[in-house]
Amino acid sequence: MKYYSASSMRSFSVNPILFRIKYLNHEVIDSTHSPVLVLGNAFHHAMETYYGGNDEIIISSESEAIQKGLEIGLAFIEAYPDGMIGWNTSYQGKQQVMEKFTFAFNSYVKEMPYVTETIVSLEQEMEEKIKVEWKGQEIMLPVPLKGYTDKIEEVDGNLIIVDYKTCSSFSDPDKIDAYKMLQAAVYYFLTYAKYGREPYSMKYQEVKVSKNRDGSPQVKEYEIIFAENDLFFDFFFRFYDDITRAINGEMVWIPNIAAMYDNEIAIIAYINRLDLPEHVAAQMKSEQVTNITDLLKTKIANASSMKKLLKTVEKNFISGKTLNYKDMEIEERIRTKMAEHGMLLRYVDTVSGSAVEVYRFDPSIGIKMSKIKTFAADIEQVTGATNVRILAPIPGTTYVGVEVPRGDARTFVGEAPKATGIVSPVGVDMFGQTQFIDITEAPHVLIAGTTGGGKSVALRSILNSIEGNADFWLCDPKGVELHDIKSERYAEEPEDIRTVLEDLTTEMDKRYVILKQTGARSWTGRPIVCVIDEFGDFILSNPKGTVTPNYYNWSKDQLKAEVKKRFPDMANGLDGFKIPNGELADLLTSESQKSETKYQELSGEDLVVKLAQKARAAGIHMIIATQRPSADVITGRIKANFPTRIALRTASEVDSRIILDQAGAEKLTGKGDALVLRSDSADLVRVQGFSV
Repeated sequence: MKYYSASSMRSFSVNPILFRIKYLNHEVIDSTHSPVLVLGNAFHHAMETYYGGNDEIIISSESEAIQKGLEIGLAFIEAYPDGMIGWNTSYQGKQQVMEKFTFAFNSYVKEMPYVTETIVSLEQEMEEKIKVEWKGQEIMLPVPLKGYTDKIEEVDGNLIIVDYKTCSSFSDPDKIDAYKMLQAAVYYFLTYAKYGREPYSMKYQEVKVSKNRDGSPQVKEYEIIFAENDLFFDFFFRFYDDITRAINGEMVWIPNIAAMYDNEIAIIAYINRLDLPEHVAAQMKSEQVTNITDLLKTKIANASSMKKLLKTVEKNFISGKTLNYKDMEIEERIRTKMAEHGMLLRYVDTVSGSAVEVYRFDPSIGIKMSKIKTFAADIEQVTGATNVRILAPIPGTTYVGVEVPRGDARTFVGEAPKATGIVSPVGVDMFGQTQFIDITEAPHVLIAGTTGGGKSVALRSILNSIEGNADFWLCDPKGVELHDIKSERYAEEPEDIRTVLEDLTTEMDKRYVILKQTGARSWTGRPIVCVIDEFGDFILSNPKGTVTPNYYNWSKDQLKAEVKKRFPDMANGLDGFKIPNGELADLLTSESQKSETKYQELSGEDLVVKLAQKARAAGIHMIIATQRPSADVITGRIKANFPTRIALRTASEVDSRIILDQAGAEKLTGKGDALVLRSDSADLVRVQGFSV
């Protein structure tokens, strides 16, 4: 037998066969380790670093101690082989272990004072031959002792042993804990032999890994004053002696100190040697009882709980400790804040865009992306930024991205380049690449965002880039956004806009007739792009169907112009022949009445939806824009038929979800900062829109 330790003595009591295999035969049986053990080991590694005991990490402040301790503990858990952990219903993956560890570590550093000047040793392995003076006698133990002390301090000239443990519940002070008694005695003799003087006390610091519902402290501290607890040593000496005798072949009785129900009674009986007749007789006489049952009751009454053996250390404060984030780089702030919540991220790189910088991280195994997204406000707190957006994951990658607005360092892009056909540039992405949307493939575009987001500029930018490559039919309720853009049709009033849409629907029908006659599947002629700038105003005004103008009161020039617009194939003949005004009026009236009969029952939304559903093959495409992204404007039918969407900054997450079916637009910074959703992808692309 090389040595005794508190854990080996407990093993002998609980399972003598495994004790023999491990400590006498020195054989190793591989088995999985419990997640609780992994968590506890991580906590000890973290505490060693926290108190400055890690030789590879120099600690210069308490804030840095917290940060580095947290990182070391999380890294230990991440590196632990999954196959060596016996997962159970309470711990089903590493992320749960990380979160419990993080909570326990944060609880400890917040509630306990940070004192390093008094530390004598940290995480020290000691194996000593015990030959010391104890109560006036020289004590020499035949088998050395071994143990790992978490921390030894010297306070007012006294050595104090500190042992911290993570736990799901605090120890019950009403129950005698034989293992604590063994451990305290072993550490007492090891420290005594190592430093040549008696330690004064041992403190147990228990840290709960789950939050107390009553808001009470998460750390409970007990202290054993060695000089006041002879009972510990009475138990230790007998236990040590009996194990040694048993190993040497004697038949001895040793209680199971981990028995579930009656271990306390067994320990009290064992300490008082009630298994030995000669001791029982003397004690019966002393206690004036006549049977062993009454004697046992007396002994239990005299030493019934650890309350008489342990002094509970009351803490009168919970410190308001914080990490010193101001001295960290942004990526380190993000990584440390996420580590506070048990989320281990490895920094990869930073991508600088016009409006934001994206910090990219590689997440640890087991982290749920949906959970990472919930910590945007925490990152805003440590970075001092607003409108932080988390991409978990970044589309098309395995990374997690944190978009942090650049503030005063923001840059803008200039004029949009000229489009090829009607493949329009919509902005520059995070990597400086111009992003395009093919309006023929879109096939219809929705642009929405609150005032100041850059909606009107984005719309004009698209039109400027494709000008000359398509005919524009412009609907401009405000009368100030689109009036200077060259167009085939232009309308401002809701009734006039409706007329434009009715005429566009008629034009669509005509083109379908031509397609049918020629056998073509799609229009190859010049496309039409119809724009409704403030779609919300038009929809909510609910204009009535077309009212046929009184063409009989029109002048010759007015009639000719209207016929040329309605019937381009007749344009060349109008000037060469004298056609009476009445015939022109009859023609126009008849055509208008046909349109009125066909479309007057449709609402404004119905007309837009009808066009959106059928107009693509006829070479007609729609762009609608609104600064009122509410459900009564952007209805389900509109969203279904406008799959390509450009979201500028919105006032709320609800508005963002109405536009994009997901959050994000509420985090944009305005002035052209946009999220683009294409019809062929569910991934959002963030761009800075062009200035003009």
